[in-house]
Amino acid sequence: MNDELKRQKRTEARQRRIAKKLTEMGLTAEDFELYKKLFVFGWRRWIRRKIEWKDWVTVDRFPLNDETILSHLLRKEWVGSMPPFRGGWIQVLIVDLDCHQARAARSLRKRLAVVLKAFEPSEPFLIQSSASGGVHVVYLLDRPRRCAEVLRVATEMIEGAGGTVKDGHIELYPQ
Repeated sequence: MNDELKRQKRTEARQRRIAKKLTEMGLTAEDFELYKKLFVFGWRRWIRRKIEWKDWVTVDRFPLNDETILSHLLRKEWVGSMPPFRGGWIQVLIVDLDCHQARAARSLRKRLAVVLKAFEPSEPFLIQSSASGGVHVVYLLDRPRRCAEVLRVATEMIEGAGGTVKDGHIELYPQ
C-alpha cells in the first residue's frame, strides 16, 4: 500500500472517530463547525493541559485540531488562547468565576449576579460549571471585534455593576 493510500485511510478513520464522538455528545457536524468558528477562530498559538498533567503546555507549531477540541468538549483536557490574541479578533467572551478557595465559593452567586447584571440586556449563550467548582459564562458577540477592546469594555461593565475583574475572582477570556 502506498503512502498516499495509507494517509487517506488514516484520515477516513479519524473522521469516523470524530463523527462517532459527536453523535455520542448529541452534536451534528454543523454544530461542531459552528463551535469551531465561534470559539476557536483560527488559533495558531494556544495552551493545553490534560486532566492528569501538572502544567500547561504552549503549542505554537500547528493549529488546534478537531481531536483536541473534542477532548476539550468532553472535559478530558483544557485549551486556551495565547497572546498575541489580544491584538486579534474574537467572536466570543468567556467570563470565568473561579472557586479555588472557600471564600470564593461563598461569593459565587453574588459574582454571577454581578456579571449577569453587567451585561444586561444581553443573555449568555451558555452557563456551565468549571473544573474549579465555579462557572463559565459565555457571551457571543454580534460580530468579530478586537480582543483588547472587548476586554476593556467588559471590565468597565463589570466594575460598573459592582464587580472586580482579577485572577481567581472574575476572569475574562480570551486574553
